[in-house]
Amino acid sequence: MSIEVPAMESLDATHLTEGAPSKRPPRPKRSGLGGVLLRALRVVIMYLLPPVIIVGGVVGAKHLIDTAPQAERRPRERQAVPVEVMTLQRTDASATVRVMGTVMPAQRVVLQPRVSGEVVKVSPQLQPGGQFEAGEFILQIDPVDYELAVRRTQSQIAQAEYDAKVEAGYREIAEREWELLAMHDQASELELELALRRPHLLKTQAAVEAAKAALRSAELDLERTTVRAPFNCMVISEHVDVGAQVSPQTQLATLVGTDEYWIQAAVPIDQLRWIEFPDEAGEGGANAVIRQELGTGVQGEWTGRAVRLLGDLEPRGRMARVLISVADPLCIDLDNGKGLPLLIDAYVTVTIEGKPVEGVIALPRTALREGRQAWVMNTGDELEIRGLEIVWSNQDTVLVRKGIEAGELVVVTDIPAPVVGMALRLLYEEPDASSQPVFPMEPQSADRN
Repeated sequence: MSIEVPAMESLDATHLTEGAPSKRPPRPKRSGLGGVLLRALRVVIMYLLPPVIIVGGVVGAKHLIDTAPQAERRPRERQAVPVEVMTLQRTDASATVRVMGTVMPAQRVVLQPRVSGEVVKVSPQLQPGGQFEAGEFILQIDPVDYELAVRRTQSQIAQAEYDAKVEAGYREIAEREWELLAMHDQASELELELALRRPHLLKTQAAVEAAKAALRSAELDLERTTVRAPFNCMVISEHVDVGAQVSPQTQLATLVGTDEYWIQAAVPIDQLRWIEFPDEAGEGGANAVIRQELGTGVQGEWTGRAVRLLGDLEPRGRMARVLISVADPLCIDLDNGKGLPLLIDAYVTVTIEGKPVEGVIALPRTALREGRQAWVMNTGDELEIRGLEIVWSNQDTVLVRKGIEAGELVVVTDIPAPVVGMALRLLYEEPDASSQPVFPMEPQSADRN
């Protein structure tokens, strides 16, 4: 079967050569059921399908959201800061005052002779550092001239006593003659005195007393040729030797007493109220401990007491000056200072026991925050910042009356940025409270039951 195809080439070529535009032949119209379905499908695709797709997407998304697994919401945990704490108890404490002071002698004299002469003998202890007991021999001045003076005054006494006895005899004779003359009524009182030689007798008696006084003076001068220690003392310096000519203006030596030294301590004025001084009878006075560094780890320690408050302030620091008495500073008789001598002009540390303070908490200064605050770990393991009522303080300890209660945990660890309510936890286990010293307190770790 053959199909005849019309010859289009010549036609197309003819149209092209003639320049006429080519026209697409019209698409034959479809009729019948197929055309209706096609047009209906086209309407559905263009107008109904997009909304259906959109609505289906929304419904599907909602279903996915509703049926998705729910994540469990958990509360955010706070990071607790590890700290060390200490437990404090109320106690009775002494407000000790720790200051610095300088050692000075309670007795200091420049020894000078009472008489003039040549030094003929000197004690071997008369040198710096030498010690003498009260009344012990120091040096001897040539006594020959003074011995002769004693003898002269003794002869003068004998002469005066002779004159007094002779005059007493003359007076007896004058009384007898007066009785014989019987002129009592005619003589005046002065004539009677002269006739009975009463002034003459008084003169001779006065001469006897003067001679005795001269003898006593000569004996004192002779006694003073021997120079003795005025009290228990130590030689600081000496300026004399055998053969030296001395006079009452000559300085023989400088002596300081060894029974007692004084510590002149500089005390802040606001600390004076804690120091107790002796009463008018000299009884009482706050106890004190004096410490002196002697090098190579050796430390001398002495006990003393506050005896006096000086009436002026020191010129540099404008602080009050308190005298602390130290008995037997050279450890001659007492077991004081561990056998070490207290040195004059030494710079020492003085700890004065102040008046007692009742019902306070002794808080280490390292636990003091912002001057007058403390950090407390409460029962909820949270940080509290407490204001404190401080009764007394020094460089190591503060005594607190209000702001902290007995048994509370005081934080001793430094926290970079403390905030009230901050979560805390204990770093270590708390030691037994019975093993903690009450005063002074040292920071220790703790745990709560």
